[in-house]
Amino acid sequence: MTIKINHESHISIYMQIYHQIKNRIIDGDLHEGDRLLSERKLSQVLNVNRTTILSAYDLLKADGLIDSFSGKGTFVIYKTIQAGDHNNYYDYDFEGMYLKHHNGKHDDVIKMIMDDGIRRSNIFFAGGLPAENLIPNEAFHDIYRDLLNDKTLNVLSSSDVSGVKTLKQMIKNLMIESSPSLKEILVTSGAQQALDLIFKTFLIPGDAVIVEEPTFFGALQLLKHYGVKTVTVPMDNQGMDTGVLAYLIERHHPKFIYTIPTYHNPTGISMSLERRKDLLKIASHYNVAIIEDDPYSGLVYEESYPSLKSLSKSNHVIYVSTFSKTLSLGLRIGWVTASEEVIKLLVRNKQISDLHVNTLNQYALASFIESGSYRAHVIMVTEFYRRKRNLMIQMLKKHFEDIEYECPKGGYYIWLRLSSDVSIRKLFDLCKKKGVMMTPGYHFSQSNGPYIRLNFSYPSEEEIISGIKIISDCYNELRK
Repeated sequence: MTIKINHESHISIYMQIYHQIKNRIIDGDLHEGDRLLSERKLSQVLNVNRTTILSAYDLLKADGLIDSFSGKGTFVIYKTIQAGDHNNYYDYDFEGMYLKHHNGKHDDVIKMIMDDGIRRSNIFFAGGLPAENLIPNEAFHDIYRDLLNDKTLNVLSSSDVSGVKTLKQMIKNLMIESSPSLKEILVTSGAQQALDLIFKTFLIPGDAVIVEEPTFFGALQLLKHYGVKTVTVPMDNQGMDTGVLAYLIERHHPKFIYTIPTYHNPTGISMSLERRKDLLKIASHYNVAIIEDDPYSGLVYEESYPSLKSLSKSNHVIYVSTFSKTLSLGLRIGWVTASEEVIKLLVRNKQISDLHVNTLNQYALASFIESGSYRAHVIMVTEFYRRKRNLMIQMLKKHFEDIEYECPKGGYYIWLRLSSDVSIRKLFDLCKKKGVMMTPGYHFSQSNGPYIRLNFSYPSEEEIISGIKIISDCYNELRK
C-alpha cells in the first residue's frame, strides 16, 4: 500500500493518510479482510509520529471502514459494493450494534414479567403485579368520562414537567408523616423511571452505590447500564446489616445507599426501627445520600413502619414510590419526594426524556384519590393479598420440608431458600415446562444461592394451590 505525503500541503498529514486509505477501500483496491500495517510499522514506513497514524486509523474506524482486533491486527471491514450490487438489499445488524454496547448488561427477566402471553398461559408467580380482577376499571371508566366531558379542564393537553398540581396535592396528603411541599414532589412514569432519572442525574461510570444483598433486579440493571459499581451489604431478618455499613462506606466512598426498607423486594423483610435510625445516623455522619425505594408500604398485613424520609432530619433521603403495586401497573404513575434542589435537577433530565407523565391519567388518579376511593381500594386489596399470602405459606408448609423463608408482614413476595443440591436454573426450566413461572434468585443477587421469589398478589387462590404443588413435584424430581 503506497501512501504519498505532501509536506508542503495545508492538509494535515494524518488527514492525507486517512483520505488515501479511505479512497483505496472505497475504490476496491483494499478489500474486506485485508490486513493493514500496524500503527507502529506504518509510522516507520512513512517516517511520521505514531500518534499521526493512530489519528488516521481512528477516523477510518469511525467511518466503519477498518477495525482492530486484539492480538490479530487491523483489518478492512468495509465490504466493497460491486457493479450490480446496488439492487441487493441487506438488513441492518441492529442486534449486533446493541450487543456491542450492551452485551451482558441486561437480561430478559423484565420482558418475561411484562409479557402478557406468558402471564396468561402459565401459573404466574414471577411478576410484581397486582391482581387484575381487583383493578377498579368501572370507577376509572366513570372518572375518564367525566373528565373528558369537563370543558374547564384540558385533560388531553400538556402538563407541568413535575406533574399536575392536583395530583401532587393528593400525593402530599398521602405522605402525612413526611409532609413534603408541592415543590418537593415530582410525578414520574412509575418508580422505574424515577430510579432511572435519579441514577442518570447524579451518577457517572465508576461511581459506587451500596445495595442490599439481594435487591430489586430493575435497580441492578439500571446501575449496570450506567457503569456503576454495586457494593453489597448483607441482610438478616431485621433488614440491612448496618454493622458493616461504615466499613463499606469508608472503603468504597459510595454516592448513594439504595434500599428497600419496607416489605423488601425480593425477601419481604422489613428493616427494624432501630436499623432505620442507625442507617440514617451513619449516612448523615459520612454524608452519603439514601435512595428509599418504597412501592409496597401501603400493603400492610401485620405491622407498618415509618419511612426513612419521615425519620430523617436532613435532605439526605430521596424517596421513591408508585401507585403500580396498590392500584394498577398500567397507569404508569409514580413519584419522587426530595429536597426542592434535587427535584429541580431531576426535572431538567425528565423534560429531555418524556416532557411529562400522561396528563389524563394524572387527573384521573387525582380524582380517584380525592373521592376517598383510593384509601378504600387499598384496604380492600390488602385483605385479599393477606389471604393469598396465608394460603401460599400454608401450601409451602404442606408440600416442602427443608425450606427457609420469612413471612412478609406486607408487600408481594415470599423469598424461598431451597436445598443447595438443586440447580435453580434447572428447577426454573422444569417448572416452566409444566406451566408454572417463578423468578430465580440469581436475578436479584451477585451470588448464585438456592433461592426463588414467589409472588402471591397476582395468581388466583386456585393457582396458588396447584402451582406450589407443581413446584414441589419438580423440586423433588430434581433432588432424586
